[in-house]
Amino acid sequence: MVHVAQTQVHAESRPGQGEAVPAEGVTVSGDGATAVTGPEGVASLHLTTAGISTLRATKTGDAPSASFSVCVHDGNDGNCGTVSPTPGPAAVVSLPTPAPYKGPFALVADLAGRLDGRVFAGRHAPRLLAGSISSHSAVTSVELVLRREYRGRCYAWDSLRERFVKATCGTGRPFEVATGGLFSYLLPAALPPGRYVLDVHAKDVVGNTLALARGTSRVVFYVR
Repeated sequence: MVHVAQTQVHAESRPGQGEAVPAEGVTVSGDGATAVTGPEGVASLHLTTAGISTLRATKTGDAPSASFSVCVHDGNDGNCGTVSPTPGPAAVVSLPTPAPYKGPFALVADLAGRLDGRVFAGRHAPRLLAGSISSHSAVTSVELVLRREYRGRCYAWDSLRERFVKATCGTGRPFEVATGGLFSYLLPAALPPGRYVLDVHAKDVVGNTLALARGTSRVVFYVR
């Protein structure tokens, strides 16, 4: 940015009488800039830095003047007594917090082994019940219910006794296997023959619960 400073140089019309008149043809220089006064004794210097600049006036045949100073500013830039504009307060934008997602697909189960509809030979019957829960919010609990039907009788898995106990058909005893999205439960032995129904129950931190759906959160398989 280039700043322009104007200064007027006077000289005595008659030496010793102190009568000042504009001085033409005087070279004014300082801070790398030079200009010559015109008939009105005015010189315009192009200075590259705002603030105080020290100048000197010279003319052939006359003694150099004493140094003098001018102050250059660019509008209200804070120099030469000007006051810089005070910036206003920054705008604050508040974005709304999205409501926790609640819907039919808030929680989705994915069981390892693809058990649904499969038939296992006795020695190949599954022991590890594992999988994951996909969710919009943090999963807080995963429970399993394992039911068995065999020759017209119904049983439910008791995790405390680690065995099947007699139960009303279609009912079971849920047992917790995880407090996060990944879960696994190892049975103490391979499952005996029968028809099995495995239900997965889960909930998240905002209250969503996992809906039972065949093939994902409810699987049916057989052991021969």
